Amino acid sequence: MRFLAILLALGLSYSLHAAELVDDDGRKIRIAAEKPRVIALAPHLAELVFALDAGDQLVGTVEWSNFPDAAKEVPRIGDAFRIDYERVLGLQPDLVLAWGGGTPKGVIARLRELGQTVAVLTPDTLESIGRHVEWLGMALGKQETAAEVAREFRDGIAQLRHRYEGSKAITVFYQISAQPLFTVNGEHVISEALRLCGGRNVFSDLDTLAPAVTLEAVLGRDPEAIVMGKSAAENGNVERWKQWPGLSAVKYHNLLGVDAEVLARATPRMLQGVRELCSSLEDARERIAE
Repeated sequence: MRFLAILLALGLSYSLHAAELVDDDGRKIRIAAEKPRVIALAPHLAELVFALDAGDQLVGTVEWSNFPDAAKEVPRIGDAFRIDYERVLGLQPDLVLAWGGGTPKGVIARLRELGQTVAVLTPDTLESIGRHVEWLGMALGKQETAAEVAREFRDGIAQLRHRYEGSKAITVFYQISAQPLFTVNGEHVISEALRLCGGRNVFSDLDTLAPAVTLEAVLGRDPEAIVMGKSAAENGNVERWKQWPGLSAVKYHNLLGVDAEVLARATPRMLQGVRELCSSLEDARERIAE
């Protein structure tokens, strides 16, 4: 019954010899191979394949695919923007996974012109992670594993949502990079994670998903906490922000480092990143209250 419910929810049909799914662009994807060969055009997509114990089906991926360790050994067919099309054809994939919002549309169009079956998966919410796990479970013949992985992820997110529901709001600037300063707007999945933890993104109103902002704009919005990657925090970013002692985040000692790679990748591991984010913001909340 669980299997049939997932089929209906994902809007797909399945047989012993072929699966027909609908990707996030609304395109029907038919996969005839019982154990399809897969190419992933983003590190998080490669990680999703491994999360389903289907790493042996991943025949190609892009640079920066580094988790788990086995992903480092998968042949590279390019990076986020440039693809070696001859290499792709030589690997004879049954399915190419593209990142909606990340993989250039021109790359997707060219692969389809070359006869490749390309599925676009767009991770725009926390729930989309569980949905993509189940989608790939159907595509790769890993339905039972996918159901368990998705359940654990959803249960973990639900527990965090319940724990931090009603927490006192804390204003946050999420720093993707320092020079230039990049952040996320309110539609980004990281902003959803911030809201779940009781955080309020000070740049949630911007139109671009990952906009560049000025230092003056950050100072003007005066966040109570600044969240950045741990590597950024260790590379002088904390000291850089301390140049503005009047900034609330500095005054409250809320210059926070998190594992940005885990938090930013739309895979089941993001649960670990959201837990760390919530814990850091809870500590920041306590420092404000002192």
